[in-house]
Amino acid sequence: MTTSAGKPASAPRPLAVAALTSTVSHHNDSSTHSVRSSLTETTPFQSISACTLTVQLYSILMCIGEDLGQEIADLSARLDAATHRLLTCIRQFDEKCGWGEQGAVSCAHWLSWRIGLDLATAREKVRVARALGTLPAIDTALAAGKLSYAKVRALVGLQHQIMKPNC
Repeated sequence: MTTSAGKPASAPRPLAVAALTSTVSHHNDSSTHSVRSSLTETTPFQSISACTLTVQLYSILMCIGEDLGQEIADLSARLDAATHRLLTCIRQFDEKCGWGEQGAVSCAHWLSWRIGLDLATAREKVRVARALGTLPAIDTALAAGKLSYAKVRALVGLQHQIMKPNC
């Protein structure tokens, strides 16, 4: 088979190359674009060496992995910021004794009843929420998503141990 210019026509692309190309086309960053370009510019599938195909597949997977990794990091930071807001609300609710107005024995008991936390977890949230009110640097870091709740909880526990009298 020849083209109108008299050159031999390239063999039709097998489905594997078309599938790879469409998979990559869903990702619009520049690195996947260059991989997509190199795949679409390749003529017959049979002329792609196994090594080249492996490298291109690896590049595609790495780009997808990097995108997902970044999304995980972004979501985690947002969750930490939302946790900060939750703890701030808990601290304010506790300071105003909002829980007593609804007949609860404590803020922790109210949290357990209202949002379904077990009592130990609710007590921990109240303890950390109260402590954040006295630790502005840690409070700011949690709000910015720079510290996780687990790290804040550990720092609050450490601060409590340091400040505890040795009697």
